[in-house]
Amino acid sequence: MKKKQWRHTEKGVSNGMNGKYHIEKNTIQETLVIPLWGRKFATEIFGDIYQDPRAVEIAAQLDYDFGALEGKTKSFFIAIEERFSGCALVFDSANKTAVKIMLKTYVKSAGITDVTKYFYVSDPD
Repeated sequence: MKKKQWRHTEKGVSNGMNGKYHIEKNTIQETLVIPLWGRKFATEIFGDIYQDPRAVEIAAQLDYDFGALEGKTKSFFIAIEERFSGCALVFDSANKTAVKIMLKTYVKSAGITDVTKYFYVSDPD
């Protein structure tokens, strides 16, 4: 198998295929793409209440198949929005331990006192 040749370009690192940053499946880089895509998706679907144009811009520069995330994420966001209509929803990629830490540190230090529900996903599949 031929080793990929990477080169630095004006836009960053490219594999020469399409000028985009290639993200391999089952890598650390892929774990960073998932929350990025969620922010991009939220901007596109809930643009009236959430905007992250930088996430949209970055996602457009990636060579990654977002198809698997799209179906699952769309149905998830829509179900959550319907279930908690009128509530402020905050999403992050966090497991059970991370949620506990977040509630004890960030939420408390930010003065957020009206958190009544939180949940985590231990196995997204």
